[in-house]
Amino acid sequence: MTLDNKVISSQSCFSQGADNVIYERLGDGSNDIKKVTREHLEQFGSAGLRTLCLAYKELHPDVYESWNEKFLQAKSSLNDREKKLDEVHFILCSGSFHVHINLNIILFLGKFL
Repeated sequence: MTLDNKVISSQSCFSQGADNVIYERLGDGSNDIKKVTREHLEQFGSAGLRTLCLAYKELHPDVYESWNEKFLQAKSSLNDREKKLDEVHFILCSGSFHVHINLNIILFLGKFL
């Protein structure tokens, strides 16, 4: 996938959510983007639009491989498969990998309420 002439690898984790939640999790190195994003979100809010944001984070190959091994085990489990998949998702999202911090914004959408 390409975005603004930047290639997003297949080892990227995508996150979508409310603007305030995603905005808080954007990386500190993108202050210019954060400023412009905040301005656009405020304009959308002033226009009565409800917003949704999409962001991503590149995963280090070691992190991805470690998580993917757990995912494949859970996916092929014959017992408690859904529970194990939920646990693996939790590990990636809010567990030891801390994937959903220092995100890069991709887009935000506005919809009339």
